[in-house]
Amino acid sequence: MKRIKIDWKIISIILFMLLVFRITLNVMETGYDYYWHVKLGEYIIKNKTVPTMDIFSWYGIINNLPWISHEWLSGVILYLNKIIFGKYAVLIFCTTMYFTIMLLLFFLNKKEYLKNIKFTLLHILIGSILLSALVTPRPHLLSYCLLIISIYLVKDFSQNENSKKIYFLPLISLIWANIHGGSSNLSYIILGIFFISKIIDKKMTLSLLKKYLFVFVMIIISLAINPHGIKIVFYPYLNMLDTTMKTNIAEWNITKITGLNSLTLYLFILLLTIILLKERKKVKTVDILLFLSFLFLSTTSIRFMPFIYIVSTFFIFNYIPSCEIAPINYKVITFVSIISLIISIVYIPKFLEKVNKKIIDDEIITYLRDNKPERLYNYYDYGGYLIYNDIKVFYDGRADIFSKNIFQSAIDVIDLKADSLTFIEKFDFDYYLLPKNTMLVNYLLESNYELIYDINNVVLIKKA
Repeated sequence: MKRIKIDWKIISIILFMLLVFRITLNVMETGYDYYWHVKLGEYIIKNKTVPTMDIFSWYGIINNLPWISHEWLSGVILYLNKIIFGKYAVLIFCTTMYFTIMLLLFFLNKKEYLKNIKFTLLHILIGSILLSALVTPRPHLLSYCLLIISIYLVKDFSQNENSKKIYFLPLISLIWANIHGGSSNLSYIILGIFFISKIIDKKMTLSLLKKYLFVFVMIIISLAINPHGIKIVFYPYLNMLDTTMKTNIAEWNITKITGLNSLTLYLFILLLTIILLKERKKVKTVDILLFLSFLFLSTTSIRFMPFIYIVSTFFIFNYIPSCEIAPINYKVITFVSIISLIISIVYIPKFLEKVNKKIIDDEIITYLRDNKPERLYNYYDYGGYLIYNDIKVFYDGRADIFSKNIFQSAIDVIDLKADSLTFIEKFDFDYYLLPKNTMLVNYLLESNYELIYDINNVVLIKKA
């Protein structure tokens, strides 16, 4: 009988991924937007149509506000995941996506990963920390996978002009436009970076130019194949230029050093910079362009933090010297990982309790369902959970729908800023659902409004 050879390098790396995933469990959250994504998926499955006008906000419905539901297919996936796995849905989705991301990076760069295990383990740890703040059940995790595949396809084509894999890129773009249209422009941006590098290096031939242009045109055509058509091509740029969203939504803010994740990002950027400067005579033009482009994106917005990690994986290992470690160390890593994982299993029940915790108490939800407010004002973060429970909201996490009209005023009213009283008078809200300790709550209770519920720091107030 032939003896099975165990590759301790690969086993130790994969088990180390399992170990550091434990880090993400400590901070993983369901997120407020998860709920409306699930509800959108349910609506699409039941109605067999993708909405192009708002269907969840009473204000949006009355004013016929258009909705570019650029993540509709993600909604379907999240809804089906919820139906199949129930209370385990968040854990299953996030775990699956984390390992899909990390294993895609590993197996598409396997040779480079295995030549210096010390750097590889450090690299995996950094990646897990950067992902930890963003491992939530939302479309961007699917987007990261599509980004990885896109870079792989374009890089392969760059190294081998006869490669046919590049012709899969338009298909990836089509999927991307429906999974997460807000990031789907990255498919042709990556192609463009490699294209420019060829020109700079004076390696562009007429034949190669034709191939690049053909793939680019096919990508644009593919991106337009979605319920919103060609709008998806321009949608990401319209969002990035929206100052209202950039100012008010935390994940759209510039990446400042405010915690472990952002600190890790800047230390990682420093590490990449040092490595590239040290090997500057060997650094390829395309690697410099990739580094600078995704450095810009990762520092422009918190939600783009993992981009620099994902993209750099495809070039930084080329500038790391080979370094073997003693075979016994692979077994030690494996042993420590297994023991740590066994111990960490006891945390799973607490994690499930955390991610399935109700944002708003059932008693309040039941009251709202029974009384059917006509003009409910809700706190921004409560919107998704209300939608999930079939309650019409004023506004919610789909900020792009409201940014050109009520968004800023609806946020300002919480702290009674500027023309808040005029805003309240204009909409004549019949109910308010708010966090307890806010200026608006104090104002309403002092103005003869009726307090209906005060549960777990959430208050429901009715117009007298």
